[in-house]
Amino acid sequence: MAKALIALLLVLLAGPAFAAEGAHPSRVQIEQLLSSQIPSGSSAATVARFLDSRGVAHGVPEKSGPSVILTGTFKDVAVGAKASERGRLQVRFSFLQDRLIGYSFLELPAAP
Repeated sequence: MAKALIALLLVLLAGPAFAAEGAHPSRVQIEQLLSSQIPSGSSAATVARFLDSRGVAHGVPEKSGPSVILTGTFKDVAVGAKASERGRLQVRFSFLQDRLIGYSFLELPAAP
């Protein structure tokens, strides 16, 4: 538990440049960051500002049936079974009536 809190603190302090010190955040660290910083019910604009403040590339909110999806991509993330593998973590934020109702993750290979 203490290690997880320390890791989360390091990610929070790193701000926009996760990899500036050579550290590559893991999916778990990003999940912890999102759950602590973006509560359910947040607006799409709030989520976009959060992603912008951390230098995370994202698109514009897009309608998908009754909900709206905003996709952000964290780059240079530790992915896969080996901690040494690097890739991208795509996060799909789902909104209903401009309120965050959840998000899902997709691990992707590093961009060429």
